[in-house]
Amino acid sequence: MLEAAELMMEMVTSRRDLGLSAVVGDSAQAKLVEAIAALGSARTAMVEMHGELNDVRLRMGLRTTMGGLDDKLPDTPPKTGHHDLRQVG
Repeated sequence: MLEAAELMMEMVTSRRDLGLSAVVGDSAQAKLVEAIAALGSARTAMVEMHGELNDVRLRMGLRTTMGGLDDKLPDTPPKTGHHDLRQVG
């Protein structure tokens, strides 16, 4: 979203620096505003999705763990028949 806002700033600055009318590029700016709004909606949807996944995690009784790669996983599955989800995923 930051890049889209910077693009808008560059478009407005360039138009002004070239001494062009405010209506030049108006259609393109309107499309960029629509795109920025869509990016905001997408961000909101992703945040809501994470919240829903957190609810699923809680219903499953899973505790919070550190994210990232875990170099300490064994190379072979445990012999107890219990499989860690990290090994499946």
